[in-house]
Amino acid sequence: MTGSGCANLGRIPSRVAIAALAVAAVMSAPTGAGAVDFTLDNGVTGKFDTTFTIGAAVRTKGRDLDLVGRVNGGRAFSING
Repeated sequence: MTGSGCANLGRIPSRVAIAALAVAAVMSAPTGAGAVDFTLDNGVTGKFDTTFTIGAAVRTKGRDLDLVGRVNGGRAFSING
């Protein structure tokens, strides 16, 4: 199968990986502090601070069946290592 539609399938993962890296680079850029200081009428003061994180995982090769448990289609005796 060497049709033009099949030729592009090999390029999709690399484009996805490049897009994921670009998003990760933009999201990891330093920004201003996100804390908010507050004081209530009764004298209580505080600071509200949040941290947002994001993660991604990309498989670059097929899975190693020696590391996958038999129940999940692999050759490993136990799925617990």
